Amino acid sequence: MAQKRNLSDRRHVRAFILEKLRDLEREFGFKVVYAAERSSHVWGTAHQESDHDVKFLYVYPMRSYCKVEQDPMKMKRVYGPRGTQRVQNGKEDMDVEIAGFDLKQAGSMICRADPTMYEILASPIVYKASPLARQFLPFFCLSRLAQHFFNYGNSHLKMLSREKLKPKIQRKELKMYGYTLRAFLSCLWVVRKANIYGSLVESSGNFPILPLEIKKIAKTLSEQDEARVLELVGLIQGKGTEKTLKGFADRKDVQSTFRDTFRDLSQRLQMQANQEFKKFKSKVSNKPFSDLPDGLMDKLNTVIYKCVLENDPESRSETEDRGGSLCRVCVIS
Repeated sequence: MAQKRNLSDRRHVRAFILEKLRDLEREFGFKVVYAAERSSHVWGTAHQESDHDVKFLYVYPMRSYCKVEQDPMKMKRVYGPRGTQRVQNGKEDMDVEIAGFDLKQAGSMICRADPTMYEILASPIVYKASPLARQFLPFFCLSRLAQHFFNYGNSHLKMLSREKLKPKIQRKELKMYGYTLRAFLSCLWVVRKANIYGSLVESSGNFPILPLEIKKIAKTLSEQDEARVLELVGLIQGKGTEKTLKGFADRKDVQSTFRDTFRDLSQRLQMQANQEFKKFKSKVSNKPFSDLPDGLMDKLNTVIYKCVLENDPESRSETEDRGGSLCRVCVIS
């Protein structure tokens, strides 16, 4: 019975999200080419009060990119208890946050190997996808992606290692350790794949997709450490509300044992990730580390241009009349 209810809930959430995306298309005049979940529902740490965090990519008609005044390159709408309009047409909205990026902006994030954009495109929970949108993953530089994950884990571990935690950190200490462990595990996974495929793998045709669920990526650990990660996931899922997290923070006896266990695991993963990343980086020190080569940049621009044309029949017809030349206003500079 619970399984049927969960399936029904997921269908309602999907229908709500698609409806809101259509509303945004009508309001702003763009086309959504990709939409996916990026939240605890993907990471495997969702509890009964978790919201849905949806990211989407959109394109304007070609003529919009030629205007002097620029249309919004990113936007966000919040619905439900945290939104500005909680009730519409007598019905309360679901707890959903929807944030979007113009495809040109997304292309710039891909060039920087932005981990947020990577996780959007690698998400297993996809609400809408153009066939062309899935072609962006192979343009990520793995070495730079690994660096981002390592820096993210470092910054969180530093906050958690303070003698006196800030109240905001203390309230979500469980989640913070989850973020830290997942960041170091992601760094290790990416570095090991980069050792196999190379830092830039667009031409290999075998682009590896990082498992985003923490339980799956923890399978690379020893049995004992994997069990500790699963214990942490269980704590987050079972103690996810503000009330229970505060109760956990007040339990000094439980807190002390918990901190010792997960801080030790985080520090060991930090050391391991640092060693493996440095070793890999030394192999590619004489090659471009941070920027896409010109050839790959041209390919990325072509995919973005095709996405724009795919969703703008008028411009597609004009382009065909001109022999299919690339419009420079749509490319990443």
